Amino acid sequence: MDKVFSTLSLSAVLLAGAAVARAEAGFTYLDDQAEAGGYDVITTMEKLPVELSLAEQANGDGYRLKMTANGAQLATQAHGVSHVLATAQGHIDPGSLVAQRRGAHWRIITGKRVLIEADDDRWHEGKIGYRGSLKDNRVQPVEDIFFDDDFMRVAADVALNSAKDDPHQGMRIADVKIDETLWKPLAGKWSTTGLSENEQAQVAQSANPFVFKTSEAGTSLATTGRPFWDNYQMEASIKPEGATAVGLALYVQDDKNYLLFDWQAKGPMQLRAMVNGKPRILDQAAGGYEQKQWYRVRFSDADGVLRAYVDDAEVLRAHTGLFGRGPAGVYAENPTKEESAVFDDVSIRSVKDVRDDFDLNVPGRWQTTAGSWRMANAAQPVDERAASAVLGEGGWKDYITSASITLPADAAAGLILDQSADKGAYLLRVAGSKAKLPYAGKAQIVKVASGQTTVLGETAIGNRFDGKKVNWDFSAQRGYLKGTANDTRIVDAFDESLATGRAGMFAQRGAKGIPQLTAFTVDFPRPHATWAKVPELYELERQAETMGGWSTPEGFWINAAPVSTIATSDSATATNKTLWHKGTFWGDGSVRFKLPALTADQQLKLMFDNVQSAAAARNRSITLTLRASGGTLKGNLLRGTATQGKSGELKLEGPVAGQPVEVQQRGTFIIVRVGNPDKARTLLVARMA
Repeated sequence: MDKVFSTLSLSAVLLAGAAVARAEAGFTYLDDQAEAGGYDVITTMEKLPVELSLAEQANGDGYRLKMTANGAQLATQAHGVSHVLATAQGHIDPGSLVAQRRGAHWRIITGKRVLIEADDDRWHEGKIGYRGSLKDNRVQPVEDIFFDDDFMRVAADVALNSAKDDPHQGMRIADVKIDETLWKPLAGKWSTTGLSENEQAQVAQSANPFVFKTSEAGTSLATTGRPFWDNYQMEASIKPEGATAVGLALYVQDDKNYLLFDWQAKGPMQLRAMVNGKPRILDQAAGGYEQKQWYRVRFSDADGVLRAYVDDAEVLRAHTGLFGRGPAGVYAENPTKEESAVFDDVSIRSVKDVRDDFDLNVPGRWQTTAGSWRMANAAQPVDERAASAVLGEGGWKDYITSASITLPADAAAGLILDQSADKGAYLLRVAGSKAKLPYAGKAQIVKVASGQTTVLGETAIGNRFDGKKVNWDFSAQRGYLKGTANDTRIVDAFDESLATGRAGMFAQRGAKGIPQLTAFTVDFPRPHATWAKVPELYELERQAETMGGWSTPEGFWINAAPVSTIATSDSATATNKTLWHKGTFWGDGSVRFKLPALTADQQLKLMFDNVQSAAAARNRSITLTLRASGGTLKGNLLRGTATQGKSGELKLEGPVAGQPVEVQQRGTFIIVRVGNPDKARTLLVARMA
């Protein structure tokens, strides 16, 4: 069984007990308490009314949830005074009840729907109590979801040991049929098997030739995960092999209740809510798929906002209050047993994304920090004062704020990152060409701290955005700040002084024009995939005629003549070695390596160049030179044939050899850091555009 789980990582599961600690003020308290990392309070209402005390403090402060047959109310209790956060009116039946806490966000779920949503960040820990006819009361702590399955189900020794004597021998894929699976079939028949287009290949000659496959006519649905999973995205590689529909499912309650991204072979694409076996269409678009073609499909939910992607392009979006939690699933519709679909490389991760279209009011979500706002289908300032508002958590970092901004010629608007009450905030602000402001006709990234506004980056835009509705993004990634309009970079900057904080928006109306912001979004970018470790088999010399030649690290590099030396002796020059990587790279990227044991008379150069064009190399090449002396690392960045560049130095923590170095290109900047990623320090930053 350990082999089965070798490719799978699950979020931690802590099933909290429901033992009664004591009764106080009419409440019965559970042994387990609210935790700052997030939790669900799960119970069953036998009859109404009932009440929960949540995150209760020693002085009695906390949250109170009251459920009656005619509605529900979530309120705060502070110093004996109750303040209502949110209410829901309408008939409520006895049954399941879940109070879901994620950061500052509350969701109350009953009857397969989200009944109440509200934001409040005053209390995150404390006692949990109940009163009324409630049973099976328990607390479920939660952590970020981290699930991967590439359906590798064959023990390593089957693939390796039988092939080491002769790499062309080993178990054939066609001979491997495995019924054991980590997935629960709810409809149809599922199995782990070899790729059909490669059935005669040897297991020994592929790192993982296995997929998850449907093999029965009709609807097929299989699930994995936990009932308390919420706010997550599911990705999978899908290849239709005759199936008339494929898809991914979220929040699966049973075979008749779930959320589905359904993709028909001849179209359309649809976001569906399956409720008691009947579909409700939430969004749809034209477009089918080709048989025997691999697609990378993603489906996500973040607080009821559903988004579907095909090959990283967003195709559908909708909002729903149904279900609110549950396992994930893979889905197919097969006309015959043979005409089916295969699934591979499933990845499920938590998402913290937020979207507000200003059509539904979530109490407590926005905190106005200046001026005043009107939020009804759009956000706009009420008067000519500059207005700003923020949402989210103080610990947010490395995220993207976005909004569609309609900018009159005499107005200004923008987005906020990393706002904290004591340290300040970053602001992307854009002003129309006729605005009576010092930055009229400009896009700026500024830092506002201690009452001072510092311009970090600026671009003249003139009347380019006057009167237009434009999708603006403002992102922060480890100090690199970027503002884009319709996916085109407009302005960027670098500043590391504010690492975390809330997201928000800014607007200032003109004498005639009122700016409007819609579709406000906070996205937390997905981590980039990392190449898998080369399997042991392919490092064998005798495997070179198939995969060994390119799968070892040395296979990616080309030897070339030395380009420079700081030593004067012929013997030292002879030891110089220049290697060029075979790859061709475009756009932003990162290079990571570990320092060798540099002595005082040695230097290491990293060259970013077009080796096929000497003229381009002279004009546009970038060279990073690193030297170490006395435990200090010194770096220098030069462009082309320039003699002066940007320099920096760091006192190293430990010996030179083995120190991790990361060189990033981000927009117009080159950033060099030293140390492990969780505590890397910046050696130097240079604007190289």
